[in-house]
Amino acid sequence: MVSVALLPPAVVLGMIIGTGRWGEAIVPFTLLMVNVNSILFSAVIVFWVSGIKPNNWQDLQKSNILRKLSLLFISTICIVLITAIIFINIL
Repeated sequence: MVSVALLPPAVVLGMIIGTGRWGEAIVPFTLLMVNVNSILFSAVIVFWVSGIKPNNWQDLQKSNILRKLSLLFISTICIVLITAIIFINIL
């Protein structure tokens, strides 16, 4: 499923950049970033829900902090992508 989500927009992005039409490259780039962000978000949620945890106490504390930071990072990127999509649709 990863290749189905990432390969087509990446190929289109490469073809558009290869022809030198930089203005048209924003749409496949945005789609590619949305797909990457969705895959990362689903991976974090799946590992969180399935309960996969480290055995060591220090690693467990670090993983709890990093899980929160990863959700914050993915949420921030999601907000940026939503803003970009709205801006692209206005133009």
